Amino acid sequence: MTADLSSIKAQIRAMSNKTVANGCTEAEAMTAIHLVGKLLQKYNLSMDEVQLRDEKCDTLQIHTGSKHKDGLYYAASAIADFCDCKVWINRSRINGLSYSFFGQESDRLMVRYLFDIIKSALDTELASYKLTDEYLSCHFRGVSKRGASSSFGIGMGRRISQRLYDIMRSNKAEGNGNNALVVLKSQLVTEAYAALQLKLKKGYSNTTVMDGHSYHKGAAAADRVNLNRPVNGPTNSVLAIGSR
Repeated sequence: MTADLSSIKAQIRAMSNKTVANGCTEAEAMTAIHLVGKLLQKYNLSMDEVQLRDEKCDTLQIHTGSKHKDGLYYAASAIADFCDCKVWINRSRINGLSYSFFGQESDRLMVRYLFDIIKSALDTELASYKLTDEYLSCHFRGVSKRGASSSFGIGMGRRISQRLYDIMRSNKAEGNGNNALVVLKSQLVTEAYAALQLKLKKGYSNTTVMDGHSYHKGAAAADRVNLNRPVNGPTNSVLAIGSR
């Protein structure tokens, strides 16, 4: 790996640590998130086959600290597929839900970037929705506020998932990226994942949308989330290796 790419990677790691949990303001954290996106664009577009093979696969664990499924639960698979990663979800009575994304480092960094963007959007949009008359009057529709919030999150998460898959299909149809590198990356990740020999159980979700009105409001809010830059930048070639 060239010194330039190593430097970019170091900057990505540093920016990824600038979070509210680590003492940054929300504005500082969002600025860092967008800078990470730009650096990821530069990094991925500079990779060749040799550097791709040198990328090691590992697991990124993201702990939510919550026992409840929010919109991210319904977008996790799409995030993983978009970033050429594998994903599985762990449930703990003590620590709640956590997400494990397995893939190459540049893709794990992209997962972290997307996860933070979507998480921030979910929190912001739900907080705004809770101030609306539609939410405050949900009991007139026979729905609790918890049911309305849950339905909003499901709608937003599922719509974000759909949008990510739409971007992938568009990139594939337009022939963006180096197809040989796309295939190679998929093979490398699949082989490394198989070597883990994980024994995962298939999960069954008993998700119930309690409030159709809130669900559709969440879906509409998902359309306001900026997934186009730097994920699918102005030249439609950003992160081309991972955008199948």
